[in-house]
Amino acid sequence: MTQEHCSQTIHVFKKEMQICSLDELPAVGGVERMVETENGRLRLVLFRHEGGVVAYVNGCKHFTGTPLNPNGVGNFLHPKNSNLIRCGVHGALYRLANGACVEGECDGKGLDRVAVTVRDGYVISNCS
Repeated sequence: MTQEHCSQTIHVFKKEMQICSLDELPAVGGVERMVETENGRLRLVLFRHEGGVVAYVNGCKHFTGTPLNPNGVGNFLHPKNSNLIRCGVHGALYRLANGACVEGECDGKGLDRVAVTVRDGYVISNCS
């Protein structure tokens, strides 16, 4: 039996920003985008999910700072289960729906979520 770990930070930016077009997101798989925030550059990974979009900081919790796609390639999802995000370095698995760690050395932490919405065909960051 695996234990889920969903301790995570939810990022909400000070200003709204357009991250990408909804058309850029594949039906299955993720897309990495870089955004400039008030705290510097941030790597995001975005996925279509249940009629909307979910976004996470592109960083595995097993080794802080390591992107889920170490060579900048890959669709991020487990090859046999498209409901799981897979770290290409350590093999840690996270739920697509909520970023919870379900397998691997995630130190009890889920992926850091980024608050986004879809408006007029674009993925927009939510702001505080």
